[in-house]
Amino acid sequence: MADSFSNNLISNTVYHLLNFEKYSNFPAALYGAASNNNFQVVIFTKEFNVVVIAETRQGTTVAELINAFLKSDEQQEKSISVAGGRIFSYWRTIDLDGEKYHLALVDNDGSFSIDDLGKISEIIELSMRMWNFKPERDMAGEFVRAVRRGNRSLAYSLLDEMGIREDSLEVVFYFPGPIEEKGVEEIVSFETKYDLKVLKLSDQEGLAGVVLRPNKKVEFIDGEWQDLLQSICRSASSKAFYITGIDSVENTCRAFQEISETESYIQYIFPSRYSFSKYEIALASNVVSITAESGNIKRNYMDLIRPLMASQDAKCRNLIETLETFVLDAGLSTAQTARIMKIHANTVQYRLKKIREMLGVDITEPTRIPGLMIALSIARIERAVRIPNGD
Repeated sequence: MADSFSNNLISNTVYHLLNFEKYSNFPAALYGAASNNNFQVVIFTKEFNVVVIAETRQGTTVAELINAFLKSDEQQEKSISVAGGRIFSYWRTIDLDGEKYHLALVDNDGSFSIDDLGKISEIIELSMRMWNFKPERDMAGEFVRAVRRGNRSLAYSLLDEMGIREDSLEVVFYFPGPIEEKGVEEIVSFETKYDLKVLKLSDQEGLAGVVLRPNKKVEFIDGEWQDLLQSICRSASSKAFYITGIDSVENTCRAFQEISETESYIQYIFPSRYSFSKYEIALASNVVSITAESGNIKRNYMDLIRPLMASQDAKCRNLIETLETFVLDAGLSTAQTARIMKIHANTVQYRLKKIREMLGVDITEPTRIPGLMIALSIARIERAVRIPNGD
């Protein structure tokens, strides 16, 4: 009896998926197969942007499918709860024209075996090739690529096609370098947890995206966003850049430009940081500009620490290193400076006293900190790399 059911299921699925006379395209054939055999199908990009969907039961949503995938182990069979019961989904990775996609199958009534779902997924993949199906444009990825390259006209056009309001753009983020799928999954988990929409692009340059402001009020504090970024940084061995308060295409393009211009240098200013907000990025952007110009503005800042820079003996090098750590890395904390430098707190106190005497000012005075931060940042960058002159 079970074998007969399986054979009928497979035969009927094939009938619809390969019925070139009845259906005009692959998505229509896919929906016909799904609705007639009581299963559901969703095909995602590697960033979990939907490419094709055949939803035949309202009780199961795309968000539930994604959550089932993210919360499960590495097995293909995923158990998810729907309307008080449990049904099964089946996942596989497919390749279309050299691009990887996720294919998710859901058994609406829990009557299919895992082998049934596996066979159906193979038939779907085969039928996609026979229909010569080309996935629709990933407009979310295209939008992120457009704003990263400063293509404003294309960005506006894509927003309009996606039905997204310009003022709903909220946060820009970027992880340079190759990012494993786990990093994308953490972003998607955050997205579903807070009912947010995130436009994502993952390529050889890294993982970039734009978080959209939700239609309804959603409470998530900046600390939770930073925790997410830190988690991805650790798992991906990457840095994270993010700029909040984006509310236009123009600002989104400018944010990605600032990240691009500072990415190579900011690690020298803040070597112990994993993530960089708009505050660190703004500082780095100004420092890079000042360093490249090499004019009076730079000279004015470097004059603030010149007594420490004049001598190259070991004692002065220790003093400048201590001041840099105290101001740029330790948040003006003596104890944290000692921990970072792995020296005694009394040694830090002694060195800070000597620094105050040599500079002739209280270095913790609020009006002195901005100037010192820029001067010390310039010093760190110039020791590490030469910035091309802007002329």
